[in-house]
Amino acid sequence: MNEIYLRGVRKCFDSGFCLRDVDLRISGGEIFAFIGANGSGKTTTIRNILGLMNPDKGEVKITANDRAATYKDIGITLENETPFEGLTPVEYLDFFLSHYKFNPDKRKGRIENILKYTGLDARKNDRIKDFSKGMKKQLVIAKSLLHVPEIIIMDEPFDGLSPEIRKGVKELLRDFANKGKIVFLSTHNLDEAENFCSSFGIMKNGNFLGKWYISDINTSLENFYFDRTKEQLL
Repeated sequence: MNEIYLRGVRKCFDSGFCLRDVDLRISGGEIFAFIGANGSGKTTTIRNILGLMNPDKGEVKITANDRAATYKDIGITLENETPFEGLTPVEYLDFFLSHYKFNPDKRKGRIENILKYTGLDARKNDRIKDFSKGMKKQLVIAKSLLHVPEIIIMDEPFDGLSPEIRKGVKELLRDFANKGKIVFLSTHNLDEAENFCSSFGIMKNGNFLGKWYISDINTSLENFYFDRTKEQLL
């Protein structure tokens, strides 16, 4: 079983901002949308999930295949992440597979497969420094999915992608979820979250307002989001 579990997670900063007692559970097979305004606490929550930041109180557990997850179990795409520009896509991805100790006999096939899904197979031997911003984003996504992780965490993964590439990446992520993996997407795009994700959570001013399933709301996600965030201000 794969799971992300947070209980009573709190993190405060000298600026006065606090992440307040976040309770969240995400199970394998979910495509989860994490939504909220800039500065609402999404990034702080993600950093606590990834172990890049320790909470002041509370508990964080990341489980992959019924054991504590390691870095090999997690694939990450950051919003403004930049690949190593002096390499080719093949060299870049092979570097990461060697870091993950991926079977050497299967590396070439895995790299070719992921480059095809992310639309970079025709440019696999070109220098990354000559790529457009969108192509670099495609390569970062390829890197995060390359080692077949159990938990995928992505920050605004579809920004800057063409419709064709977006479609291919979504198909790949759906396939991951259908195999019991967790797909966690931080996004501002409510329409995309509603049409692609199975569940969602809302952050507002450091408060986690709750988790819901798309199938359970009887209005658009946009209306639901603004109704909930307005209530939190009252």
